[in-house]
Amino acid sequence: MGAVGQMVGIGADAVSEGGQADALMQKADLIKIMNNTKVSSDMLEMLLQQFQAQAQIDLKHARDQFSEQASNFTLIMNLENNAQTLARVIAEQAV
Repeated sequence: MGAVGQMVGIGADAVSEGGQADALMQKADLIKIMNNTKVSSDMLEMLLQQFQAQAQIDLKHARDQFSEQASNFTLIMNLENNAQTLARVIAEQAV
């Protein structure tokens, strides 16, 4: 009976060590997944920063375009006013 008990004990130890090895493998897998998640999170953060930087560039470009269009509108209005003034002066000279 002592030998059988010893064999059972060795078997139990082997199962226990196998369970520990499995747990260590699962822990290693979990660490790997977490590291990949961290890398993905860092990559997403960098991508977000790039999008924000591009948004700032696009916003500046839009402001510049709007400013240019406003300047063009002002110039056109001044030209129209000058044309009306010139037409009025010519009409007065004709009389």
